[in-house]
Amino acid sequence: MRLDLLQLDLRPRTNAQALDLGFALLRANATRVYLVWLSLWIPLVLLSFGISYLLFGQSQDGLTYGFVLAWWLRPWLERAPLYMLSRQVFGEQVGYLETLKAWPKQLGGGFL
Repeated sequence: MRLDLLQLDLRPRTNAQALDLGFALLRANATRVYLVWLSLWIPLVLLSFGISYLLFGQSQDGLTYGFVLAWWLRPWLERAPLYMLSRQVFGEQVGYLETLKAWPKQLGGGFL
């Protein structure tokens, strides 16, 4: 990590200021961040509903468990946008495919 490449003012912030900074970073890169997130979210939802359909059939429980499984696995998806935004803070433009290739390495440790 090279602090001389930092693209923002490094200082202590209140919670509201940190939230505003995060939203500003997201607004600046929204298209790429949401594209990466949706390209991971849609297959996860389809997989979750497929698994729940195989286990429970077409019952109401199957639909409910599909939603719950997708929601429970959602924290794994948040690592890809954070990877992209953390690189952006240091001035490195990370592409869509590069972020998706780095995503499986991000999943190691810390989830449970």
